[in-house]
Amino acid sequence: EGRAGAGGRGASVAARPALSVYIQFNPALAKPEPAPADAGPGEEEPLVRHAKNWEKDARAAGKHCKHRPFRAVATDAMGRSVHLSRYCSPTALPPGFEGATADETTLRQLLRFAHLVPHVTDMDAFDLPAGVDIWTTTAEFLDMCAGDSEEHALLLLGFLQTLGVEAYVILGVSAADSDAAMVFTPGGQGRRPGQTAGSPPIYTPMLDDALIWDPMAGTMFSVYDAAAGALMGDVAVVFNHENVWANVSLAAKPHDMSWNLGDYSAWRPFFSPSTLPPRALPTRQRRVTYESFEPAFYERLAAAVEREAMDAIVKTRQRQHTPFNRRASRALKDLLREMESHALMSPEEASAGVPVPGGPPSARVSLAELHAGALGELMAGYDVVGYPLNSPFTDAASVRAAVERTKIAETTRKDVEFAVATHVEPYGCTFVCSVWVYVARLTKRA
Repeated sequence: EGRAGAGGRGASVAARPALSVYIQFNPALAKPEPAPADAGPGEEEPLVRHAKNWEKDARAAGKHCKHRPFRAVATDAMGRSVHLSRYCSPTALPPGFEGATADETTLRQLLRFAHLVPHVTDMDAFDLPAGVDIWTTTAEFLDMCAGDSEEHALLLLGFLQTLGVEAYVILGVSAADSDAAMVFTPGGQGRRPGQTAGSPPIYTPMLDDALIWDPMAGTMFSVYDAAAGALMGDVAVVFNHENVWANVSLAAKPHDMSWNLGDYSAWRPFFSPSTLPPRALPTRQRRVTYESFEPAFYERLAAAVEREAMDAIVKTRQRQHTPFNRRASRALKDLLREMESHALMSPEEASAGVPVPGGPPSARVSLAELHAGALGELMAGYDVVGYPLNSPFTDAASVRAAVERTKIAETTRKDVEFAVATHVEPYGCTFVCSVWVYVARLTKRA
């Protein structure tokens, strides 16, 4: 199940030619004037007014609610007010997922796809002051191939809705973000209908548990796991295509809360018969199309990342001789391809090991054993210390910083060599790719 082969191999993808262009303006272009607060038609005034009253009432529910980030309306890229429910809509699955069902392999691959869309804050993407939040549609998000937590959450929500999984976006405060967005799926959804009419049902055990999915980190937790409290420390809002709910209960950590959205003592609905009657809100989402670059682009990207990593090591050592062991680098490159497959495995699969390259399907080894097999002869003559690094598409400065944080080059010994390997795994959509860097230090044994 899932997409056809790791990295989109076997997927039908429209290739987009790539051309590198450098343009410099002298004098520099002036920054555009900030857009007005509501440029053009947004939500109707009664709905916007009700949103303000709803937020005010939620904060008045108790002292514990005073600083929770309640909201029912967002601002789009044109400065218009948009009700959150309008952002919820099924999203076409990426290339290679044709006919996919909600089995665990597919769900983990889609979570990884959402995670690998580059992470960029609104402040950087739109040159905005801190605290200003812009919400884009999923099509805009994938066209720019960059966004922050709400875009990643809405993308994953759309995938889950396409697969028929009941899902909600949750907003709140996490350890990494004071304006975090993630996805919540209620439990009891493990038994799934068959792929076609009359085919036997499938069973996805993970969906029997209520889960919080963090596409920014590429992880998921049971809401009853205390670790979910570190993932999303303070839940304020839950919404889907039908309604928005404010959490007014004393508890705000996922494992302490009641997730019964019908409990008025814990949740305040935006639409209700006594305030503003429920109504269908047409979605703001539009059709998503996927385009990818030619394979040569990702090969050039891997080569550029390798040069940056090597240069970071050389410059850290300054005037010391810095030899690179090409044999070790080739061995590490083969390992990186296997590590991308390992990243898509469930914890249960990963504990059983990874398939042996070129071996029978039943043959599996641990990552440590895979390393020992690939580097066995080298390790007989060297002490090897290495760090595999993985990230979405990123810039040169981030690659350098990641390599420098390993402190792999911080040694005064002269009998050392280094190895650098890179691998870029495309996922069928321009800059959505998994970037791997392996840096290692080889010290000759006496």
